[in-house]
Amino acid sequence: MYTATEYSDAAFLEELGSSLAQRRLALGLTQEACATKAGVAKRTLENLENGRSITLENFIRLLRALGMLEDLATLLPGQQQSPMMVLRERGHVRKRASKKQMLTQRSATWKWGDER
Repeated sequence: MYTATEYSDAAFLEELGSSLAQRRLALGLTQEACATKAGVAKRTLENLENGRSITLENFIRLLRALGMLEDLATLLPGQQQSPMMVLRERGHVRKRASKKQMLTQRSATWKWGDER
């Protein structure tokens, strides 16, 4: 078995097309139904499944139709923020209640028995 880097471009396209055709069949979709769901021409899907090149936009549409777009999304870099940016965006988060504030809140709600 070859690794992906050992395939020629043509062989890789062939394997990719074959794999996507198997996925389509496993989902019980005809080429016409899959192409319609993806919003591409049936001929575009035929080209891909036969190992021919198609546009990246059509490839993305077909992956979405086959429920495989998340697999492609793993190639995208994650949005990572520095810990300081996370803290700045979060704002000030209280970790303790002050005694003074607690006493003020109690005195505002408590009355000296003249509530009757």
